Amino acid sequence: MKISICHAPHEPSPSLTLLIEREMEYLLRAHPIDEARAPVEGRPEAIPPWCVAVHRVTPGRDFFAVSGETTRSTASRRVFDFLENIPHHSPAPSDARPVSGPAR
Repeated sequence: MKISICHAPHEPSPSLTLLIEREMEYLLRAHPIDEARAPVEGRPEAIPPWCVAVHRVTPGRDFFAVSGETTRSTASRRVFDFLENIPHHSPAPSDARPVSGPAR
């Protein structure tokens, strides 16, 4: 899987980049992903100031999610919560995420 993350117009946050990579790896366990693009935009003059978008290219349908929030971490969390809840197929019991979820 190829992951492209771009931070504009601010300096990349290593912790946010790591979070996005981990979330993509988690999603990859349940659903095939050929490529993922995740632009992170900081616009101080905008309301909300942070926009995180994720475009997942899969062998079947592609998925796109966008979230605008007051913090980068909240915007990214909402995008991945949305992508995790898209009903691609019924996961096998071994692929199912525990109800409490892993520590993040």
